[in-house]
Amino acid sequence: MANRDYTILVVDDDELNRDMLSRRLERKEYKVLVASDGSEALELAGRELIDMVILDIMMPGMSGLEVLKILRQTRSATELPVIMASAKGESQDVVNALELGANDYATKPLDFPVLLARIEAQLRLKVPFESEKAADPTGADMGTILLEPGAAKPDEDDAQKPDLVLDKARTASEAAGPVAGTILAEKYRLENEIGSGNFGTVYKATHLGLNLHVAVKVLQTSLGTTMEDLARFQREGMSACRVKHPNAVSVLDFGVTATGVSYLVMELLEGRSLADEIEESGKLSPHRCMDIIEPVCA
Repeated sequence: MANRDYTILVVDDDELNRDMLSRRLERKEYKVLVASDGSEALELAGRELIDMVILDIMMPGMSGLEVLKILRQTRSATELPVIMASAKGESQDVVNALELGANDYATKPLDFPVLLARIEAQLRLKVPFESEKAADPTGADMGTILLEPGAAKPDEDDAQKPDLVLDKARTASEAAGPVAGTILAEKYRLENEIGSGNFGTVYKATHLGLNLHVAVKVLQTSLGTTMEDLARFQREGMSACRVKHPNAVSVLDFGVTATGVSYLVMELLEGRSLADEIEESGKLSPHRCMDIIEPVCA
């Protein structure tokens, strides 16, 4: 879809900020609506067909958080992406916004190229949702299993058996996803798989520019993942980036590729896993268990 097919609602009580952002978005050929407060924003959202909201957190009267909470009562994060605009130092407000269902955030003063990249990433995630919605306007889209091209489709008789459909989707697409040698986001080369679960797969990877080994977690969008999972994965990434603790793995990067693949980049820790130690040593002694648990609780 072209930019002109999307309508973005800009909500900011500062007229200068509001007008400047709307003009820059219009130059990128987006359709733009503006609101000066929360009440006007909700009125427009209820009356117009809006694809995305850029929402200021700090506004007189109804705050951006209150507006977001009301929007999420009727519109999911995939149906209506919301990017919060926050001033520096409002970290708790950002955390609250993400917990309420915000898709992303940008810090004021807004860096337009960065904001534009975040907008485009959210709209790329929205496209599959809109395609499913057009194919099935009954609202069943949020439970739809997303399959890679060529994957076997579940039988119609399985429509009322979500566990069976999910199992079939996994079986049909178990070979899907990135493989060794894949270049992710034009800067991370995936070397080998470290581990995987129902939600994502972790790879040992190399940052091509820095020649640095890292761990990259990739969301498995072909294994029964809904569009809500994509939004949840994004919130996980943004929250993890703010965690600073000596016993927590550092998160270095988070993003969405041009093809809509969500990924999380973490420091790579060398060594063996707890599963490896249990397999080698069997039942662990209470003393060894304390050695493992103590740093986690510190």
